[in-house]
Amino acid sequence: MGIGQLTSGETPPYNTRCYTLMKRRLPAMKEPVEYDITRNIREIETLKTGLLTGVSEIYQLMQENDTGREALGEALAGVMVSAVELAGRVGVSVDDLDRRVTRRMRAKRLGAAPL
Repeated sequence: MGIGQLTSGETPPYNTRCYTLMKRRLPAMKEPVEYDITRNIREIETLKTGLLTGVSEIYQLMQENDTGREALGEALAGVMVSAVELAGRVGVSVDDLDRRVTRRMRAKRLGAAPL
């Protein structure tokens, strides 16, 4: 008789019975999610590099005398998008980030040091 085959009247091994009972009681149970740590680190590093590249672009545009507001605005928007993407990747929600930025902007308007 092969592994996993039972003759009539035999009870299955304990682990098999537990798994079967658990599967019946928890049919919606999902397999555990596997995280690719290397891929996550690589994506975070890419986002950090994009953020630094955006800041560098802002500096370059500000050095040029003929730079228009449009190009500078686009570069600033790119930095903001990179920051939001990086925050999301490291577990900071957009709402939390928005609250923090709002708090800092209010403190700056009131002349207080940023929190």
